[in-house]
Amino acid sequence: MNNIFLEGKTNVGKTTLILDICKQLNLDTTGFISVKVCDDASESVGFLMQPYENFTNTVININVANKELMFMTGLTFNRSIHLEVFPRLIPYFKEFETKQCFIMDEIGGIELLSVDFYNFILEVLNSPIFCIGTLKSIDNLHKMYHKCNAQLSAQLNEQDVLDFRAKLLKASTVLTLTKDNKEQVKSSIIDIVKRST
Repeated sequence: MNNIFLEGKTNVGKTTLILDICKQLNLDTTGFISVKVCDDASESVGFLMQPYENFTNTVININVANKELMFMTGLTFNRSIHLEVFPRLIPYFKEFETKQCFIMDEIGGIELLSVDFYNFILEVLNSPIFCIGTLKSIDNLHKMYHKCNAQLSAQLNEQDVLDFRAKLLKASTVLTLTKDNKEQVKSSIIDIVKRST
C-alpha cells in the first residue's frame, strides 16, 4: 500500500484528521504523535513524542508528561533539543510489522539528526505496513531554528529536510490539507485505504 502524508499550515488539523481516519477504519495502529507540553499556566514548555498506544491528547500538562520522551524543552524562545530521546522510542515499535498502520506525526524535523531513529523511519517506510502521517513544513522548521539553541541550525539545514522528503516521496503520496478541503482529503484517503486492504 502507498504511504500517505499530509502537509499544510500549522493548526489546520493534519494530526486530528489522520487520527480520525485510523479510528474510523478501526485500523490496528502503532506509531508516534508529537505532543505539546504546557505548564500550569498553559504556557508551552516543550514537546514530546508520544507512542500512539499511550496517546490521550495533542496538548498535555507537564505534571503528567513522560519527561523521558521530551525531545524539546524550555520556554518558547529558549528551547533545548534532546536527540537522545529518539532512539528511546524505537523499542515501543518492535512489533510494528504485526500492525495494519504506522502513524508518523510531524516527521521531517530534528529527528533526522538521530541516525538510529532516521534509519528506523526509513525501515518502516519501506516495509509492507501502511504509513500515514504529517510532514513538518519548511516554515515550521525555520521557526524551530529561532526557538532552539544555535547547534541545531548548524547540524540540520534545509537540504537535509529536502533530501529526506525525496526519500519519503519514493514510497508515499503527499497531500496538502487546507481548511477548505478537509472532507475531500479524508474521503480520498479512506478510499485509498479501503481499496488496498
